[in-house]
Amino acid sequence: FPVTIDRLNGKAEGDYWELHSQFTYGGYGKMRGFPQEFIAHVQSKIGMPLDFVYSGKALYGSLQIMKERGYNPAESLFVHTGGYAFL
Repeated sequence: FPVTIDRLNGKAEGDYWELHSQFTYGGYGKMRGFPQEFIAHVQSKIGMPLDFVYSGKALYGSLQIMKERGYNPAESLFVHTGGYAFL
């Protein structure tokens, strides 16, 4: 669906979008307060390398939101859209 940035700042048609800026940890390429052990944990448990610039923060934030809302991560799909070239 075509959604502009202006519309994302409010409610998108049908309420399909939510923006969560609390998982930026200081911005692009920064790790202020980011739990770095999360990236090592994911790598060791499922063998998926994550970067801290984008994919690590995105997955961590997604899992935190699922936890807050009572969703089962095992029944969810995380679509990796960037990061390491070899993924």
